[in-house]
Amino acid sequence: MPLTKNRLAIGIVGGVGPYAGLDLEKKVFDSVDARCDQDYPDVMMISAPLLISDRSYYIMHPETDNPCTGIEYVIQKLADAGATHIAIPCNTAHSPIIMNQVRKFIEINGINVTLLNIVEETWKWVKEKCLSRDIFLYATKGTYWSGVYRKFFDSDGEARIVEPDDNGLYRHLLYSAEHSALRAECLTGFHEDGCYELETAPQEVAYCRKRAKELFRKASPLMEIYREDSAAAFRKLEDRESEHTGQRRRILTVPPIYTLSDELLQRILNRCGVPEVSQLQIRQYVSRQRLNTEKILQHSSITDELPELKKEEFEAYPQSLSLSGMFYPDELQYTFEEYQAHLRLTQEYAKKHEGYTLLRSTRAAFRNIQIRILLGGYVIIAKNKYPMIQFVIRHRSLCDAIEHFEVRLPDENAKTDE
Repeated sequence: MPLTKNRLAIGIVGGVGPYAGLDLEKKVFDSVDARCDQDYPDVMMISAPLLISDRSYYIMHPETDNPCTGIEYVIQKLADAGATHIAIPCNTAHSPIIMNQVRKFIEINGINVTLLNIVEETWKWVKEKCLSRDIFLYATKGTYWSGVYRKFFDSDGEARIVEPDDNGLYRHLLYSAEHSALRAECLTGFHEDGCYELETAPQEVAYCRKRAKELFRKASPLMEIYREDSAAAFRKLEDRESEHTGQRRRILTVPPIYTLSDELLQRILNRCGVPEVSQLQIRQYVSRQRLNTEKILQHSSITDELPELKKEEFEAYPQSLSLSGMFYPDELQYTFEEYQAHLRLTQEYAKKHEGYTLLRSTRAAFRNIQIRILLGGYVIIAKNKYPMIQFVIRHRSLCDAIEHFEVRLPDENAKTDE
């Protein structure tokens, strides 16, 4: 039943995360000098984490569902129950692309509540209480990227925000074993002044192990891995990839399949005794690769780095058609004459396509790996021999390292990867 009219009541949008709501409610009660139950303010909280999607994920992927929808639902329920002042204990939820929609919802629907702003209230407190000009912000990536704190702190020039996400200032360590756990935190460059705690109490060790598992579940993987059982998903990824604008760099071990002529392809398939059904699948795959490549060249450029093996090296390391993208289980090896013919076709392809560049070398950097790079985007590393695996890497630092990778040709007597 709603509270009496004109009676003030605090509403808390919980579930962002759930314990943040409980923490705020506790702080409200702790701040009251109460002698009896009736001295405490009326507080109500609705914790609905399933209705409110991840705020940081939305900021980084704005094409997904806006968390404002769930927040608006909870605010309406709190207002209906009699809340007059509502707080959302989540910094990231105050990002403009979320909070602006929430405020618009309140205004359009005539909801008579005062919506507190956690960032604004922090800013007011810092201006009044804090003497330091540099304010260290420790928050989620979504909060950093939204710039919501800079909006207030940088506006008057009296204080500036220092963000560890940009400057690498803050470091955490959590290591858990069966009977012990190590927790640590420090500022970069001041490791000797950090706080290091070795936990052996069963309750603390269990907490650290639980937290480590939660971190693994929340962490973004360094890469996506595609195998034969996810071939359809990888085909869709390649189709989408062809629509992305950007320079491509490819480090190959054999000529690309899309430069192969139908005649030479058929000759290889017949010589290798490939069944008719498999031949059809391979021809469809090659056709798809050609179409995607032509689509890329309409808006972007491709640079292929390709070794041209001499007969001696070719005989020592026989080469096969590049069919890792379709996860074909058998190796369809070239003869040396077929290999040379495919090289010539690739050279002709480069002459006919303005956006296509072919860089040739005399030695192979790899034997069993091919790398495709969308500069500034992602990297796809293919393992060519069965079982084929495709590694799709989006982690920015790792992609940067691979993008700046320079092929160093192996020494004549050195072994390369098999």
